[in-house]
Amino acid sequence: MSLDLLTSADPVHAAMDEFDSLGRRRFLRLHGYRASQRYFAVRAGKRYDAKAIAGVAVGYVDAAPGPLAPVEFTGGQGVHVKLASLGIETLIKRRRTRRPPTT
Repeated sequence: MSLDLLTSADPVHAAMDEFDSLGRRRFLRLHGYRASQRYFAVRAGKRYDAKAIAGVAVGYVDAAPGPLAPVEFTGGQGVHVKLASLGIETLIKRRRTRRPPTT
């Protein structure tokens, strides 16, 4: 199984609805995902952990036997591109850069 099963935004929105219903901590814990640091899906101004949403969305596809486990695929840029290709708004947070100490 892979993210290639996602061919429409409907399963992604279903996963977002589940996220909203359970809350972030419970959703992530239930599906075994960690909180995202950089990559997010966005709906109505609310951020969703992109890898978790994509993996769980696969479980909402009729042909899929269930959601993808976190170890079954890599997140990051690939998930970002996939979600964007489905018309899902995405956000990549910039990495913090260390500032040199002021003297």
